[in-house]
Amino acid sequence: MADSIRTPKGARPAVAPDPHTPASAQRSARRWSWAYHKIRSLECGPLTAAWRATRFALFGSTGRFLSRHGWTKLRRSDD
Repeated sequence: MADSIRTPKGARPAVAPDPHTPASAQRSARRWSWAYHKIRSLECGPLTAAWRATRFALFGSTGRFLSRHGWTKLRRSDD
């Protein structure tokens, strides 16, 4: 039997960066993922979260959207 890597239930396996994918695309994917999970944690639906995460990854701001905390906006800091 071949060795297999076991991950805890619900954990995401670590994925090595693809050497053929530009760094900017990897950064955008990480930004999208972070924004999506953050917006979902604010109890927004998956469609709203996907749309706002896409705006965040492309433009650096989600625009205003309604969450459980009222009107919210996420912006990327350019420190």
